[in-house]
Amino acid sequence: MGFLFFKTRKEKEREARREKRHALRRAEGAVDETNERIKRMEKEAQADWQRAKDAAKEGQHAAAQRALTSYRSAQVMIAKLEQKKWVFKQVLM
Repeated sequence: MGFLFFKTRKEKEREARREKRHALRRAEGAVDETNERIKRMEKEAQADWQRAKDAAKEGQHAAAQRALTSYRSAQVMIAKLEQKKWVFKQVLM
């Protein structure tokens, strides 16, 4: 390539294919990362749910309320992450 200021059509096509491959890899990585994050959040949400149940059984209403709030917020975040994952999958298609 050297000191050429203008790229040939072949070089432009090669760069376009390369960019497309990189974009697909980033999207695949994003889907995998989002799946892992969702699984981790679901696990934490189940722990919050269990804490809420235990606190309610013991009569600790404030602790149960805090645990339920954490559980609900985790559910909202999981729903948003599912939407993001759907977008990344659309990019892959």
